[in-house]
Amino acid sequence: MDTRKITKAIKPTKPRQADFKPEKMKTVKQVKKKPVNWAVILAVLCALAAILILIIAIFPNDRKKKEETAVKVPYNIQVVKNEQKSVDEGHSPWKLDPVFVTQVFVSLQISPNGIEGKYPINTEDLKLIKMTKQDAVIQVSSKKTPINIVYLKRLVRKDSTGIWTVIAYETLGTNDNIENIPENKKTG
Repeated sequence: MDTRKITKAIKPTKPRQADFKPEKMKTVKQVKKKPVNWAVILAVLCALAAILILIIAIFPNDRKKKEETAVKVPYNIQVVKNEQKSVDEGHSPWKLDPVFVTQVFVSLQISPNGIEGKYPINTEDLKLIKMTKQDAVIQVSSKKTPINIVYLKRLVRKDSTGIWTVIAYETLGTNDNIENIPENKKTG
């Protein structure tokens, strides 16, 4: 059997030039590009921005609102400056830690006459929610106190050598009954 004949039969044939007649070919219409309507695009973007601003105005940042309604803790800036000097000299280094400052503050709210032995609030009950160079927010999770959020600030020095001062706190509304409020905070 001659293999040359088989390969010739299988070889594809080239189309002939006569098969490509211009009249047989379909013409492709060119689509004209419409100019971009920048005015419409700008109007849509402005409408989206207005909706976003409206949403932000209707639903303000919860944390900001809570800070405004929190119980403010008074402080004397001169006393804070003296405490900073004391820490700089090596005394009370715990004031450099916002969690420990919160532990002492909340424990003193529970036991206003002083802390003897263990702190009533454990560090495991405290969670650092936010911390910047000058602000800190600590969440308190303990049934021993109605306090659930504590706000601290570095008032004298805004770096890692600055002491933390409690400036405000929030209480849980459901846990805010007269039995849970320390004697010095009751109003009648």
